[in-house]
Amino acid sequence: RTAGGMGKGDDNLDIPGEVKARPRGHSGEKVKTTTDEKGHKRSASDARKEWKKKNQQFMCEELAKFLTHILKKDVSPNFIESLRTGVELCDLVEKVTKGRMKAKKVHRKIGNTAMHLARYANNLYCFGEACRDCGIEPQDLCGKPDFDGKGNLEPILNNLYALLGIALRNGIEIPESLVSKVKEKKILPPASIVADDDNKDEEDVKQEDKEVKEEEEPEFIKLKVVVAGWFADDNRGEKG
Repeated sequence: RTAGGMGKGDDNLDIPGEVKARPRGHSGEKVKTTTDEKGHKRSASDARKEWKKKNQQFMCEELAKFLTHILKKDVSPNFIESLRTGVELCDLVEKVTKGRMKAKKVHRKIGNTAMHLARYANNLYCFGEACRDCGIEPQDLCGKPDFDGKGNLEPILNNLYALLGIALRNGIEIPESLVSKVKEKKILPPASIVADDDNKDEEDVKQEDKEVKEEEEPEFIKLKVVVAGWFADDNRGEKG
């Protein structure tokens, strides 16, 4: 121990009047921080988990507002419960594609019998098929297991972000708070489900390429004629 009474391992002791350093970033080790009301020490990893939980809750609330607006019906931020029937998800596909893509079949009767649960599973399957047809990657799809038991919220959110990416491509306004997350999903939907303006742009590009090609071809043909003329003149000279 030193003369001040602090040993080498006492770096985390509270010193009156000393300003504590901020916790280090994610390094895999726990860094002691403040003590809560119950006297429990909180670590940096606990703080990260708490921040992630709060951020996820915020995103769920923002998404729920958007879904309520576009579907014209109340959708709870508790997506594991509110989207488990697959009905709202199937309707969402149709909305973000402006009717260009629809789930094959949607069972809309709500209940808790085994038959109803089987139909919910079929709704989610049809929803997944429609999402794949929209160009959404398999790793961004949610499915029935994500709604079972306590559920798995992360795949559900990823699927919703991907669908909002299609909505953005179709000129549908989405909350500013969701734009950054949505743009992370680089969705390349087929031309058949994007807005007419996007299709028009692609047709314009094709037309421009065609015009350029047509402009180049006459010059090439003219060059061949000129070269052929040179050979003809040379042959005539030899005969003379």
